[in-house]
Amino acid sequence: MSSLRTGRRLSAAVVSTLLMATLAACGGGGGGGSSTPAPTPPTGNPNPNPTPPTPEPELSRVTLAGTVTDAPIANAVVTATIGDETFTATADANGVYSLEIAVDEDATGGFVTLSARGVGSQSYVEFTSLAGTFASLQSQAGDDGTLSNTENFATQITNVSTAQAVLLKEANGGNPIADEASLRTLSATLNSQEVLDLATAIKLYVDDSANYPMPDGETSLLALMSSSATREQFTDNAYNQDPTAFQSTQTAIVTDSSLTQPVSGDSLPAKLTVAMLSDAAEFSFNYFNRVNSYTFDADGTGTATAGSWNVDTTWAVNGSSVEISYGETVHVTSYEIVPECTEVSGQVQTDIASDGVKLTLLSDRVVAITETTQITYQPECELDPRTETTTVARTILEDDDFEQLGTDDLADSTQSIYVYVDGVGPTADIADLNADGSGRTWAFAKDFTWALDSSGRAVNVEFADGTVAQFRSLRTVDVVTTDLFYEITTADGRYIDAGASVYKDPELPLVFTQENVVGRFYQFGIGIEGSSDQRTKGFRLLFENDGTGAHEDDRIENDQLITQDGSNTPPFNFHWGIDGEDVVIQRTFDVANQQDHCVPGSSADCIVYDERRLVPLAVMDLPSGQHRAYWMEYRRTDFYGVNDNTLPSTLVRFYDSEVPAASPVVSGKASLFGEASARKLRFRGVSQR
Repeated sequence: MSSLRTGRRLSAAVVSTLLMATLAACGGGGGGGSSTPAPTPPTGNPNPNPTPPTPEPELSRVTLAGTVTDAPIANAVVTATIGDETFTATADANGVYSLEIAVDEDATGGFVTLSARGVGSQSYVEFTSLAGTFASLQSQAGDDGTLSNTENFATQITNVSTAQAVLLKEANGGNPIADEASLRTLSATLNSQEVLDLATAIKLYVDDSANYPMPDGETSLLALMSSSATREQFTDNAYNQDPTAFQSTQTAIVTDSSLTQPVSGDSLPAKLTVAMLSDAAEFSFNYFNRVNSYTFDADGTGTATAGSWNVDTTWAVNGSSVEISYGETVHVTSYEIVPECTEVSGQVQTDIASDGVKLTLLSDRVVAITETTQITYQPECELDPRTETTTVARTILEDDDFEQLGTDDLADSTQSIYVYVDGVGPTADIADLNADGSGRTWAFAKDFTWALDSSGRAVNVEFADGTVAQFRSLRTVDVVTTDLFYEITTADGRYIDAGASVYKDPELPLVFTQENVVGRFYQFGIGIEGSSDQRTKGFRLLFENDGTGAHEDDRIENDQLITQDGSNTPPFNFHWGIDGEDVVIQRTFDVANQQDHCVPGSSADCIVYDERRLVPLAVMDLPSGQHRAYWMEYRRTDFYGVNDNTLPSTLVRFYDSEVPAASPVVSGKASLFGEASARKLRFRGVSQR
């Protein structure tokens, strides 16, 4: 109870005591030896209209019951905070607590935050959990007035709930979550992999603080995590110290029923869609198969879908998880840095094969996916296939998580979308959306009709070839880019994924000229994702003034910077030129002389085996003085020589140039559709360069 409320009760008690004392003093008879005669009682009522005592305000009550656990935190002190009131209880030796909260009727809209602190040798343990409004908790508790962790899992105060609360507070500008609307909105933007990674680092620290200490000078776990830089260093240190132990700890989290939300066949939704999210600028451009969607039929069958595959499934609940078996093996081609493969520089092509996954709920918004895969490398690597079991976390998406769109803004716009192409699958294209609801794409000449649905959050598209698609905006990435969620249904099945959509802003036109192309263009900016080594500049394209060029890349070997380019790797060389509005890059090979980099068209033996057409979209000046160019790459590759029948692949990309271009000032107009390490982002593939 608050001191104010206790004070009111004491005041009432004092009034009663004084009243009794006065009556006793006025009463007659008995002891004391007084000779003063008793006064004559007055006739009639001396106080005909007495003021009744002020009634105590009615209190609303709910009891929260749960566990403080990582492994159980014995005798932890549990505190519930609502507004400026706090309520405290002590957990038992198994971390189990029961805590009653009682508030005035007019305070039931307040938000309840739970915290717990260890005692004795575990006094360094600090956990927190975002429970919800008092009114919601009371409603969920039901007739018995006690809210258990089966009714609201937020009563479990754990490493996972702590990680989620810390990241949600940061997403809220460093301010505590004060209402359920903010909790719901911000939860939809979480990078759930960061939640699982931070929870893992916390668990390693709590379970083995001698080997996984906090950084020097830090004395409070929650204070440490309030700084994003310190928190990320804390997590990265835990991972880098022993990646295998880090992964096994994640597996331990998702197999601990006290850390995972209960699940049953009846509670499963008919459809569950989860996504890998990040606020890193390059993220939306670089990753595919980062959305997965599952359906669950009552008979134990269903489907599983991603950006490049879809299969029938069977499923069953096993404890706190859902185990999903694929009807056929799923194969995904990935391009990754593999240091063990010394025969190949840069990214190595791998095949990742899977026969199913296990889903485990860490909260109502975070799902862990555990998968055992068979990984096979390209033949040049001379590496044996290996089996790997990994656990990753994804954010559960709901229909109202997507951004509102406007028909007026979409009409007569041009932007990149995703289309289905036979033999290729879902791939990027550029679309004109006409005001009359018609449209056509540039690369694959697909005609379509479009309309904004009644929710204002989805654009429904019907293509002339019978394919239907729905596009929604997950978030605005920058002035011209949206993270575009798409669902494409064809006769071949359903495909769901997300990727960058770039608006071809007429106020920010990218125009290729001989002068502004010459120089180096760095894919996704200067540097290598996940690398703190400032010597590495990352993948880039070098355009020379004479129409030649090369792609270049960096790596560190034995603490030495190795740059691979056209001088030491002839296949990296190319020829380039401007064709209309596009830049065309060609890599060539003389089949007669077995030499790279012959001049295109110089002889019948000089074949073009790799061709990239860069289709301009938009350009922005950066504060660094560089400029950022957005384009679509239309690429055809055939080692026997590309021709009109060569199936293309298309990608939307941005590159930062060394030299500023004469580009307009950024207009601030948002995209119409709307930092992290490799440890946090890797899952089933990164698109090819």
